[in-house]
Amino acid sequence: MNPKSQRPAAMCAHHAQMAVRDWLETQARVTGYWRDVLLSSGGSEELIAMLDHHADVLAAAARLDCAEPMRAH
Repeated sequence: MNPKSQRPAAMCAHHAQMAVRDWLETQARVTGYWRDVLLSSGGSEELIAMLDHHADVLAAAARLDCAEPMRAH
């Protein structure tokens, strides 16, 4: 395959990954919001702990491969 034709695909993949990371970060913040709502209203400690864990997983997923430079395949 022509290396020049691979560049647009690599750019598309890079932009898709950025969009997914943004979405994951947003979901982590939304999860944190609902955790705070539960916490302030005396919600279930088990559910609060689960939301904490879920927010941590989402935030960690958003950081995957952040240091990896964009590369053409």
